[in-house]
Amino acid sequence: MDLREALEKETVATVGYRELVSVEASAKVRDAVEVMQREKVGCVIAVEGDELRGIFTERDLIVRVLGKQQGLDGDLRDAMTPEPVVARVDEPIHLVLARMRGKGLRHLPVLDANGRPVGTISIKRAVHFLSAHLPQAIYNLPPDPDRFPARAEGG
Repeated sequence: MDLREALEKETVATVGYRELVSVEASAKVRDAVEVMQREKVGCVIAVEGDELRGIFTERDLIVRVLGKQQGLDGDLRDAMTPEPVVARVDEPIHLVLARMRGKGLRHLPVLDANGRPVGTISIKRAVHFLSAHLPQAIYNLPPDPDRFPARAEGG
């Protein structure tokens, strides 16, 4: 299957997504950060029961908490992104990639057919999908001879 065909036919479910890592929307920022650290993830989904309420990402932590010098004891509702852009499990992957690129997003909540959150899909997962379909193009890229660093690395 060529890349174009794969992008059109493969869905979020077949490409794969990370299982749901969530916290209650009523939690504190500290609770969300602790879950992210424990689970080694870049985001958590904020829920009320089985309903999506928002997403809290590393970017939210930096911009909305640390950037505004708010403490970790603040309410997650004030730091999360409410009503986030989502992906659906049965949606073609090309639509999800276009949405992520167009809005500059690195993580999207994944919803099942009933609209309940079941996980997250990351740009990292998408890159792995693309590299699996274009291994020669990706792994055999020659170095760019016209590209030189402005200064030596490491110092």
